[in-house]
Amino acid sequence: YIDPIAASKYAVADALIRAAAVDFDIDSLAYEFQWVCEKKCPGATQDLQNVIKKVYADIQHKLPGNITETKISTKHSTLSGTLDIDKTSIIPPSCVVNLTAELKDARRYKTGMIDTDHSNADIVWINLTSSKQPTLAGSVLNQEHGKYGESYSNIDLSIIAKWIEVSKKINEKSGTYSYQPVGQGGLAFTCAQLVMAGEHGVELSLDVKQNQDKKALFSEAPGVVLVVAKDTTEDIRALLEQHGLGKHMQIVGKTVKNRALIASIGSEEVINISERLLHEGWEYQGRSLLNERGKYEHNVLRLNNAKILYDNFVLNQKQWLAAEDKPKVGMLVEPGAIGAHNLAAALSSVGFIVVEFSLADIINHHENLQAFAGLVIPNGQTYQAVGKPGRITAMQVLREPKLKAMFSEFFQSPYSFTIAVGDGVHILSELRSIIPGTGKWPHVIENENKKVENRWVMAKITEGTKSIVLQGMQGSTLPLCIAHKHGQIYHREPILLKHDVKAQQQLIAHYVNEQDEIAEKYPYNPNGSVMASCGFCSEDGKVTAITGLPERGIHPTQLPFNDPSCQESGPWLRLFANARQWVEDNPQPPIRF
Repeated sequence: YIDPIAASKYAVADALIRAAAVDFDIDSLAYEFQWVCEKKCPGATQDLQNVIKKVYADIQHKLPGNITETKISTKHSTLSGTLDIDKTSIIPPSCVVNLTAELKDARRYKTGMIDTDHSNADIVWINLTSSKQPTLAGSVLNQEHGKYGESYSNIDLSIIAKWIEVSKKINEKSGTYSYQPVGQGGLAFTCAQLVMAGEHGVELSLDVKQNQDKKALFSEAPGVVLVVAKDTTEDIRALLEQHGLGKHMQIVGKTVKNRALIASIGSEEVINISERLLHEGWEYQGRSLLNERGKYEHNVLRLNNAKILYDNFVLNQKQWLAAEDKPKVGMLVEPGAIGAHNLAAALSSVGFIVVEFSLADIINHHENLQAFAGLVIPNGQTYQAVGKPGRITAMQVLREPKLKAMFSEFFQSPYSFTIAVGDGVHILSELRSIIPGTGKWPHVIENENKKVENRWVMAKITEGTKSIVLQGMQGSTLPLCIAHKHGQIYHREPILLKHDVKAQQQLIAHYVNEQDEIAEKYPYNPNGSVMASCGFCSEDGKVTAITGLPERGIHPTQLPFNDPSCQESGPWLRLFANARQWVEDNPQPPIRF
């Protein structure tokens, strides 16, 4: 964007429009901002402060929710050029927005899928901008013609607030089939996504009398495309009128059995492209990006080849949730931790009370580890983004006598367990000196390819693992979500490791290929880990570290495949249920003062 304030408000609007596809509690809405600019550019930091001030004021006056976190990074330039001329690319003041909110019901959501029984439905475009003209600055259309563009969306956040309110009522209607946000690429790109994801085609008909032309197809103003049953369209129009959004709605087309994207302006057909060609173009673009980013081999993992060898049920979930006296789990949340909410949701679903705390809370006597049945360490943004993630947090524990004594006592207790996921594994690895039975633990270092891996892989639980949270899951092959740059499990003497039975027993899972064999090579082994391992545990199994994110596989809707055995819960919910059952079997003695 040529206007950083407009760009930042667009980012907020886009995030909220996408969030409106699910049933969330508006009162719990929280905004987290990551602001970026280049301080080498004269006046950039002052411009950024002005942008933050105006955007925050607009949010506070027009939107629900609270701003909970602000991070500012001022080093964003890239040196490029030839031997004779050096050029520096500088990023203007901009932001990344992260929304969090409490879901009322995770099963209630709308996607861009058009099913086979959604034929002859209306395509409804809701343009959520106050701009009267198409906004083409930075658009695909301008880029294709080598143009820059000056028109950008006039974002009125009060309009977005109205949409958040009315979208819940619209999504509840049985005649609302699909929900697809309009963003980069505009209406044409959004409808192309509907065609690729669904069982029908889309036929758009723009009206010349309303001054609609090719530019309207590529206008990147924020909005939504709904696929709606014809007998429901007027009900939606009435709802929008009640909330002052009636003028933002247009019926721009219909679904057709021919699986293609067709667009006409008046009597002139301007787009006619089949679903097959859309997929081919998408795949070509994806492969081109992969080649540019390292030319790594790209294979589509068959994630639906999972082998769940245990009953996919949660042991006593209803009983645990109904219990009045629930066990407490402490979650260590330090700067950089970004996976706390997901992990808390997984633990709460099996009857734990999750208490977030920091090291400062312990030092200041606000919390005590001995009050918790378990300690969990969430995924982080590499914890201060240093060469050895987690080392700063671990060093605080080891160098502060009070912290060291309390953590040591907790790890030695027979009535406590510990789980670390993602980058949280680094903290446990650095604390091995005070964790019993960790003398043979491997190290965790940067990925072999020096890149971030954020995708699903296949992991097989080892047969002989002693981890208390993986009991009953041995031998199962499960899809595991990973998101890390420092996830390689490293051993200084890999040959010795292969002959050390006790050390191998502490490896809890291995990455596997499509033949269910231990994967030594990329992409099946995403980070070059020794013996393709993706986690380890203490000798007694009470401390477990897994470089993946099992909390992202506790519900069927999170999984990248459909499995008949995953109807009520995802396969990784069993890990958290095992922790809850272990607490039942090993209750803490009453605290005596």
